[in-house]
Order: sequence, then structure tokens, then C-alpha cells
Amino acid sequence: MNMAATTPSKSMEIPISELVLTFDQNLVVMTASVLPAVVLCILQYVFLETLGERWQLVAISAAMILAFRAGIAPAFFSRVDHPLHWLDRVRWILSCASLAALLLTASCSHGPVYGYNCFRPQATMSLSDYSELHGGRLGLVTIEDAAMDAAQVGAAPHCSDCTAQQCVVKDCRSAAKLPKLPHFQSWEEVSGGGSCSITCLYVAPLYLSQNGSTSGAPVAWAVQNGRAPPRPEGTAITGTGHVGWWIGTRKDYQGAIDEVILQRFKGLTHCDGQQPLPVGLSDCRARGYDVCRTRQGLLGKCCCPIGYKVVGRKCLPCTGTVERVNAWHKLPLVYVLHPETGRFAFSLMCLWSLVLLPLPWAILAQKMWRHLLLREAQQDHVRHYLVHHQRPRMAETWWTRHRQHRQGPMAVWVSSMSGQTKELSGFFPTSLLAHLRHAAADAFAVPFGGCCLVMHHAALQPEMDFKNLSDLGIEHGSQLCLVHSKERRRQRNSSESDALSFFGRTEKVDCEHEAALLHMQEAQEGWQCNACERHFEVPTMLWRCEICNVDFCGECSAAAEFFNE
Repeated sequence: MNMAATTPSKSMEIPISELVLTFDQNLVVMTASVLPAVVLCILQYVFLETLGERWQLVAISAAMILAFRAGIAPAFFSRVDHPLHWLDRVRWILSCASLAALLLTASCSHGPVYGYNCFRPQATMSLSDYSELHGGRLGLVTIEDAAMDAAQVGAAPHCSDCTAQQCVVKDCRSAAKLPKLPHFQSWEEVSGGGSCSITCLYVAPLYLSQNGSTSGAPVAWAVQNGRAPPRPEGTAITGTGHVGWWIGTRKDYQGAIDEVILQRFKGLTHCDGQQPLPVGLSDCRARGYDVCRTRQGLLGKCCCPIGYKVVGRKCLPCTGTVERVNAWHKLPLVYVLHPETGRFAFSLMCLWSLVLLPLPWAILAQKMWRHLLLREAQQDHVRHYLVHHQRPRMAETWWTRHRQHRQGPMAVWVSSMSGQTKELSGFFPTSLLAHLRHAAADAFAVPFGGCCLVMHHAALQPEMDFKNLSDLGIEHGSQLCLVHSKERRRQRNSSESDALSFFGRTEKVDCEHEAALLHMQEAQEGWQCNACERHFEVPTMLWRCEICNVDFCGECSAAAEFFNE
């Protein structure tokens, strides 16, 4: 928009004290909308106990939607020509990345475990008490009298989206540098493609340390995935019974327990789970049997579970053995953890959460605004924005504050084009033109943006609204004319009210007269692009449409592909 012909060089002398930063949103509401998602992610295991798995998933999904729509997406400064609108764009990009990082860290790390342990007191008990309680809801537990036999570690693969052959040939013992069992056969691993995921599960028997022997029956199992349970320092073991927090279920760990049973039980012969059944793999899984994975020649065949023997086409229990095997399968599991496990991941989750919260960004915006006001080169940009977009707000604030107490000595007569004349009183010589314009708009019931005042055949432009009446030559008894003009139509891309409008923005402007665009140079005060609404200083070149009375900068006109034909 061309302002050079009508705007004096000092038409925007707004005092620095009047340049107050205002936000388009309620910061308290925005921050409160993000907090539930942050708390549910960091303390997901606390809420898992309270709500259950299904309702926890519903709560997290709802909290994420609320956080994005009401906390992250709304813009602090919706107009793209705001001096700090770029901060909104940075906040949207970093917040979306932090939200994804928070979800990923909460799902794939021990960070939520550390958060759970921070809010649940660590219990100390004996191995016997833990075995009786099965410790499934105790959080972090220190078992003082436990001895782990690190020489008898069992391993088994946990497979996702893999074929039976891909899963059974996984050598988890070699992955953890465990000694090979003499009756186990090593196979060449088969590639599972992009969707096949195999995680190794490990178990080690726990005994009462006061017994001084590991030859009897274990009291519990120390378990971990990805690596063998670490050898404890001393006789105390720290862990948790919440095995379901990690990959694998109790049934998945039974495959690793079976390896320990094969090392401990003697004379199993036909009940060792390595006797093939004359059935296909589909029938094998349907009947709940296992896929053979140890001896030569058994790859891809169906075997009976340990403690069962083959009778015809069925697996029948071996008397005495199956009871012992089931008893070992039912022993409680302790997922071995160090008290500081997940601390770094928890710190990362707190960092992602800090980036998500709008309040720290608002504090940063205030600091940057004060920095802008200290730089003289930026003050004109700030004043220019306030002149064009904050006039109605400032005028409305004055009107509301002084409506009941307008005792100024000045009165101005304003006549409309229809011949109606009204007296507007209560002004001071130091009152701003914006105040008079608001009073005229209210008296004649016209929009503030469409209220054009004329004095001595010269229009009082919006850029003069922050000048005093005395500076403009308006005195007591002055006569002005009101012309109701149409408010300037807002162009596309002039505002980004939320993150969706930013990520899905288009550079297409609203002028349809490409052939009528004229290339010219503004020679005096500069001009404003009607598409992006940025202010340009001389001698920046512009493209002007005389039909629409709009100006475009070179970037917006090029983005609209006006001249590619």
C-alpha cells in the first residue's frame, strides 16, 4: 500500500513507553492445555497403575490432541508482519519436534521408569517376602538377601513380525557372550526384512544368600532384555516386578527359563522338549506347542514343551517332571534395575517438556521485545506495526477507560456525508487522533477501520492516529467531515493464527489481474506489501495493481507465479 504521498516523515512518533507487547492468546490457558500431556508422558507408569492400560491410552491420546490444538498451535502473534511472528514459527517447529521426541523417549527408554521411582518410595524386603507377594506392584525394590547364579543364564528370542524360522535361529547366547550349551545347535541367522524385530530375553536364577548354595530350587528369576542381568554388587539386588513395562511377557521369558531347566534337570530324556511331533507348524502353534530350535535336524519342526513327551500325535505330561517345570515357570520375576536407571532419559523428557510449554516462550518473547525497543533501527518497524494493527485496541482501551470521565475542554464538530452533524466533546489538546476517530466511529455507528476523517479537504490518514490533536491543528470548535470507507480487505497469507495455517500456508495472493501489474519504485517513505504485509524501505522495488489498488513485493509476486507464462 502506497503511503508516501500522504504520510509525513514524523507521523508515527509513538513514545517508547507506549510500545507494549500484547499476546493474541491467553498464556495461562495455553500452558494449562500442555501440562496434562507432559505429566501423562513423564509419569505414564503411575497412571498405568491408576487408570489401567486402556484408559491410560485414551487419556494420553486426548491430552496430546488438547496440547496441540489449544497449547502449541495457537499463535502468540497471528499477523505475519508482527516483529516477533518469526518466533511463533520457530516455536511451532521446535514444539512439534519436541512432542514427537517426548513420545519416542517415553516409549523407548527407561525415563518413565525413573519418573515412576521418583514418586513411589523404594521398598526393601527379603527374597522370601518378595516371592510371596510376587512384587508386581511394588515399584523399585531392593532385595537384601538374594544371590544370583550368573553361570546359569537362559536366553530366548522375542520376535515381532518374523517367521518361525527367522525367530528360532536367533543366537541370543552369542549376542550376550554366554557360553554355548553342549546340546544346542548354532544356525545361520535368516534375514527378516524391514518389519522383523527380534529382542533377546535373559533370565538368571535367584537364591537365598544365607543358604550359601545354588544347587537347590531358585526362589525367583532375575530378568532383563537386550543383555544378560548384571552381576550384583554384594548380596542386594535392585529391581522391579513390573516386567510388562518392557518387551516380552511372562510366557516369552519361559523360553529362557527352559534353557536353565535343561541345564539343571538331569535325566529328562524323552521329556526334554526336543522330541519332534509329526504335525505341521500351523497345527503346532494352534495346539500351543513349541517350534524346535536346538538339535540338528529339528529346525522348522514341532516339539513338545519341556516336561512333556510325544505319544502318537500328542504331547502328554511326564509325571513328576511337568509339576517341577510349572513350579519354576511360576516363580516371580525381578527386572534388574539400577536406582539411577533412566535418569538421563528422564532429563531429556523434562527438556522436551520445557520446550513444549508456552510460558517459557512468552518470557523469551518479552525479553526479545525489550531488546527490539533498545535498537533504534527496529523501533520504526515496531511503530509501523502498531499504527496499522494496534490502533483499534489502543483506541478501545482509551474509550472504555474514559467513557465516564471525559472532562476535556475541547469539542469538535463532525459532519457525515448525509448532512448529519454531531458534537464530540471531552477531548484535550494532548488527546490522540485515534481517540477522536473512535469517538466519531461510535457516534455514527461505523467501523473504526472504515472511519475516515477529513479536515480542510485533506484526509487524516491512519498513520497520523498517534499524533496529538494540537499537532494536527485540531482545536476547540474545529469542523471535520466523516467519510465511511470500506475496510481494506485482508489478503491471504497476511496472518497465521495457528501452526496448521503455517505448515499448510500458500504463497498465492488475491490479485487476479496479473497482466495489469506495474513494476515501479517507491521514492519517498517506503511502502507495505498487501500480501505478506511487511514494510519495505526505499529503494525496494514493488509490483502494483492499479485496478485492485494493492502492492506486492518481489517475493510474493514471484511465489504467485505471475510472470512465468
